[in-house]
Amino acid sequence: MVEVDSAKYRFPGGVHPPDLKQLTRFKSIQEIKSPTKVYIPLSQHIGKPAEPVVAVDDYVKKGQLIASAAQGCSANVHASISGRVVDITGWAHPLMRSAPATIIENDNQNIVINPPKPRNIESLKPQEIVQVALDAGLVGMGGAGFPTHIKLSPPAGQKIDVLIVNGCECESVLSCDFRLMVEEPEVIIAGSKLAARAVGAERIIIAIENNKPEAIESISEAIGYDNKIEIIQLKTRYPQGGEKQLIYALTGRKVPAGGLPFQVGVVVHNVATLAALARSAQTGMPLVQRVITVAGCVKNPMNLLVPVGTTYRDVINACGGYDRKPGKIISGGPMMGTAEVNVDVPVTKTTSGIIVLTESESAYFEEDACIRCARCVDVCPMNLYPLLIARYARYGEWEKVRTVSPQDCIECGACAYVCPAHIPLVHYIKWAKSMT
Repeated sequence: MVEVDSAKYRFPGGVHPPDLKQLTRFKSIQEIKSPTKVYIPLSQHIGKPAEPVVAVDDYVKKGQLIASAAQGCSANVHASISGRVVDITGWAHPLMRSAPATIIENDNQNIVINPPKPRNIESLKPQEIVQVALDAGLVGMGGAGFPTHIKLSPPAGQKIDVLIVNGCECESVLSCDFRLMVEEPEVIIAGSKLAARAVGAERIIIAIENNKPEAIESISEAIGYDNKIEIIQLKTRYPQGGEKQLIYALTGRKVPAGGLPFQVGVVVHNVATLAALARSAQTGMPLVQRVITVAGCVKNPMNLLVPVGTTYRDVINACGGYDRKPGKIISGGPMMGTAEVNVDVPVTKTTSGIIVLTESESAYFEEDACIRCARCVDVCPMNLYPLLIARYARYGEWEKVRTVSPQDCIECGACAYVCPAHIPLVHYIKWAKSMT
């Protein structure tokens, strides 16, 4: 195991928000009771929504394909419970105001479409691994939602020599990836080997921040004496888990502006994605559930294994409900997560956490005038000028916005976190990106 010397490879910027993982980091993963209904969005990934292949009143089994990947960038969607399709309609979505969803009423029989049949995954060829990811509807589970089968298919002639396994989980509060690494390291290792075989990578680097010693120990034991896999322990810093930041910290390679990791010979996958790849390869069961962290003002903060399509309301109730009056509910982590307008939004393949803030924790600060302190510039991991992007967007100066590269922003929130004037910089930057 190697600890990266931050003086040698240090991505620019970054902040150190409070860890706040103590509420759940030692809570083992528990499986939630299946809900009465699930609301499964057809958009749970970057790209085109999946296309429905079932109709209202159809009976579906757990794991059955209910929407197939559209042409281009898309991913399959499957039923997470068995029961009757009661509607296919617009429903609240954690990232969009509304999106088409298949609503399934639970028959409480948990009937599986194809009972899992264990198989030897050591003999799978690269194209077969890609097909597993496509059939299972796998997407990046760290939050981005990029279809995994596309990520495992670099352009012809493009050499990939490094697979990075992202176990950083640099967001505060969240501990779902940490618990996966502690409890199921063998599955993560198996998925890592499959992904490396698919892209032809000869080197596997598992990156874990040094505030997760239990995960480092667990993964190390699972690797054993395999000298093709190495663990690199990174110094804790946000947003260490960002793809471009992680690639630079580990390899010194810079992904070009507007470019993708494969252009520098690297593919990055989150630990949860790789665990899902291994399970699907071994059993044939698609991605129909995931582990999420539920924390904040709930009676029993937990790490829960949740069927896709379960509403936040059902998840919060499974944790005993609120222990104080809630002020805001965040989907994901506190830095990059999105505030939800109600608790009837469903858990998707990319939901990593549900954080319930109290009224005092979610207090709104009035925006003040920028004092040109440049703190936002200092902490930006993409070497941007957040204050200029925000200023130009605020006054509708779109030609000037284009000169300061808003599209390169990864929306990590570091700039807003340090702004003494409480300017909602990420809000302005998102607006700028949508207008240019």
